[in-house]
Amino acid sequence: YWQFPLYLITLGYWFRLVPVSIVGMRLFSVVWGCVFVVSWFVMVKSISRKESLALLVASVVALDYDSVVKASCGRMDMMCVGLGLAGLASYFWFRDSNWTWGVMLAAWFGAAALFCHPMGAVMNVAIAAMVLWDWKRIRWGALVAASLPYLIGLGCYLYYIHQAPDIYLAQIRSSSE
Repeated sequence: YWQFPLYLITLGYWFRLVPVSIVGMRLFSVVWGCVFVVSWFVMVKSISRKESLALLVASVVALDYDSVVKASCGRMDMMCVGLGLAGLASYFWFRDSNWTWGVMLAAWFGAAALFCHPMGAVMNVAIAAMVLWDWKRIRWGALVAASLPYLIGLGCYLYYIHQAPDIYLAQIRSSSE
């Protein structure tokens, strides 16, 4: 219970596709590392409008030692940052053509990042900051609709806790000490 459930659920489904092994688990992180690198490309291209710059940034990120290590260690870190950056990238990609769609996609990716690791909160703060930066484009109906993935995730997480609340409380208490 000390770990958010989305990573565990998706990893469980992943193991239905690939053999349960350390290689299979690390391959899952590598896939999320690819999402991370592609998200950098999309984000830089949509901001700068220069494909060569986006390719350079994505290449540097892909070859960075820490990125390679995190993308191959078999932990939830790369899934969290891949989803969070996909949220930022989708917002930047769609903000000029369809702001509402960009905010909605960013919210779904951001909520997914949050419910696979607590550090997803950092990516959600970045997404919120970029949306607020474009304050002239804000449509309140879209922001209310963007809260839907967070409410669904919270409801699922509360259901997850409800399965064994005593165990949840014991693990939360022991992990915070």
